Amino acid sequence: ANYLEDYTRKLKADVFASMLNSGDEKIMAMAQRGEIHRSTMQQVLEARASTRGQNIAVIKDLVDDRQFREYIGRGAVIDEGFSAGSNHGIWTHMVQQDMTYDIILESSGKSVKELEDFWKTPAGFEVWREMYDGFSSNTTNPENFGRRFVQPVLNLTFIPRRDVWVG
Repeated sequence: ANYLEDYTRKLKADVFASMLNSGDEKIMAMAQRGEIHRSTMQQVLEARASTRGQNIAVIKDLVDDRQFREYIGRGAVIDEGFSAGSNHGIWTHMVQQDMTYDIILESSGKSVKELEDFWKTPAGFEVWREMYDGFSSNTTNPENFGRRFVQPVLNLTFIPRRDVWVG
């Protein structure tokens, strides 16, 4: 198995376990059908971020690069501004951060605060852009990340205007 397979298996297991323990018959039925309730997935990602020591940074509007650096320096990113209604994905950066932060922190010996402070700098922002926005056709580009990872690897397809991903 590779890292992506291990990561997705664990994420899906955590989300389905949370859904099955929700006490909500609709959500439990969705889990039994193999559908991921997106609010539950967000809760799992937020809980993981919190355990790691991250805050949640919710972007509500379009922001410029300077403002975006401030947001990414605050914690796990939910991008409702730029990403709402686009292929960029509201939770794409949060999934990317969840997938990579433990590795980055462990291998660098840095704290979450040190990493978040780094993202706020011009040099840190350039690293962020390459890792998480990848302004190219590489897999880190959020549009490609969704198409090449979220859909085929997580086996999740976002269905707009419904609180469900089908997996």
